[in-house]
Amino acid sequence: MTDVCAFDPRKKHSENDHPLPEASERWLWITLAVGLGIALRLWQFRMNRSLWLDEAMLSLNILSRSPAELFKPLDYAQGAPVGFLLLEKLSVVFFGSSEQALRLPALLAGLISTVFFAVLARRLIGGAAGAVVTFLFSIACPLVYYSAETKQYGFDLLSYLAIMLCALAAKRSSYTLGRMITLAGVAVLSMAFSHASIFALASAGLGILIDVRGRPGSFRRLFGFGIALALIFALNYWFLLRPLTHHPELLKYWRKGFLPLLPHSIFEVSWIYQAIVEFFEDTSGLNRAAMLGLASATTGVIQLARRRNWFVLLILAGPFVFVLLGSAMQKYPFNGRLILFLVSPALILVGYGLQLFFQDTRREIRLAGMVAATLLLVDPSIAAFRSLNTPLQKQSIRPALQSVLTQATSDDLLLIGSTAEYQYRYYREFSKSINWDNAPAVKIVHPSWRAAGMTQYKHVWVIFSHFFPFDASAILDELEIEAHLIREDQINETRLYLYEPGQTPLRGLKHRPILSR
Repeated sequence: MTDVCAFDPRKKHSENDHPLPEASERWLWITLAVGLGIALRLWQFRMNRSLWLDEAMLSLNILSRSPAELFKPLDYAQGAPVGFLLLEKLSVVFFGSSEQALRLPALLAGLISTVFFAVLARRLIGGAAGAVVTFLFSIACPLVYYSAETKQYGFDLLSYLAIMLCALAAKRSSYTLGRMITLAGVAVLSMAFSHASIFALASAGLGILIDVRGRPGSFRRLFGFGIALALIFALNYWFLLRPLTHHPELLKYWRKGFLPLLPHSIFEVSWIYQAIVEFFEDTSGLNRAAMLGLASATTGVIQLARRRNWFVLLILAGPFVFVLLGSAMQKYPFNGRLILFLVSPALILVGYGLQLFFQDTRREIRLAGMVAATLLLVDPSIAAFRSLNTPLQKQSIRPALQSVLTQATSDDLLLIGSTAEYQYRYYREFSKSINWDNAPAVKIVHPSWRAAGMTQYKHVWVIFSHFFPFDASAILDELEIEAHLIREDQINETRLYLYEPGQTPLRGLKHRPILSR
């Protein structure tokens, strides 16, 4: 049987096997990588950025419902695993309704995932390659960002890692009853906390079944476990997941993430290639080194196939195949944050590709491996360093609201663009970070809104978040019929405008406050 680990610390290796530091020093580098990853995630959490649109919509569900009501379909086109929702509810019960209380579960998932990935990389790869990919995982900006986000994607990542570590432990024990019960328990918990866990479970299950072929007793016992888990998933899907797979708004939003079964253009023919390149570039955070990462991962797949290490190949490459199948069935998009959990197996495959260089006896090949590792680390390192000064964020509506409330009077009017409605509602109804005493009158406005009676107000403030230029342009054009622009400001995707009603609008200002930026 092929050993799970490509590198066995008990086996004697020549000094040329690894061109980077010796084993004790590699452990030091891995420890530093994990410490850096934990520090970056804690720093991002500490920055306490404003809730953005999706976070606000999910938070309103969590804060306004009882625990029992969280089992029902969520409002505002949101979907999340019940276990995650209940953990969020527990967090706000104990720690209040602040942004950090809402993001605490994601932070815990991110911190644990950083440690779990280091363990998985050590067990599967080891050596210098294991240290490199641990650094890549620790500093990847998408992984750091979703460790401080009120969404479930960090639990997708954690579930994959927990399932794979348990599957590896079960294999090493020759699938003893205790190890299989542990794996089954983790599987059930994962389904409660992660919709994407089914892809990891399918991959691990297939790998285990292939590994025990030819052993009738083990096969029958494991087959029984598989049937039980399949029944649990079927119930979970029918009562909790099925509404999401038929939700028209979600299907429309994620339509670009569905694999076209019958291509109608060159773009659709190359869909898989472009989607995977985008995954390595954006979701994995490799940026300009995306093609190098893809080449390294492909090399890793080839190496595992050549060694006939089917178990490891299935638990690493299997989730990609199953997600693509789900995408082709229009059930699960291969896109963006929904495939964040695939970063783990992708980086492990990258490590297998790098290992081929590091274990070569030729000096020039090992040097090429070191150059490749350096190129892979450059862009993620720069992005991680920049995030220390400028936190990763999308829409900073809280500073905009605070600016208005510290300057506006009761004679003013605050117009909230429709895409900022849910963030406004969170900060108005649940957050204690903003003082709403003596707040101006507030109206939620849509692109079809018509200005009337603006002259009764001294000033009109306008806030847009999750900015859509054409929607905002329609509202501002209507407002300029009765007012003129005094000031505008912008923080990432949040825009703030101040108008003074009752005077002739200044010529040439239409569209310019929005589109000139």
